Amino acid sequence: APVKSLIEHAMSLDAAPSINLYWLATRPDGHFMGKLVRSWTEALDAFDATLLDEADPARGALAVAAAMRAELFDIDCDCYLAGPQAFVATLAETLARIGVPGRQIRSLVL
Repeated sequence: APVKSLIEHAMSLDAAPSINLYWLATRPDGHFMGKLVRSWTEALDAFDATLLDEADPARGALAVAAAMRAELFDIDCDCYLAGPQAFVATLAETLARIGVPGRQIRSLVL
């Protein structure tokens, strides 16, 4: 439940004008809290989520980057990345390539 606690903590701080969650699942049942995330999206004006499925983490990272760019992408934001090495490395490189400064990218390889 790290996703749940991280989102709840961020919302409780009320420090960000909005929170956008891009969640990649590498298996069909990977969005184990999908209903909760969708309920937050419906109930909270400042929260939005995009749930993606892709078996390959590196390809999934490219899909996440494309979704971020297409949906809102304001480069003046912080990006928190967590997941397997292939996902984190690919997404961090892609975000840097499209102009996100390194100081705004934080990552954790799980």
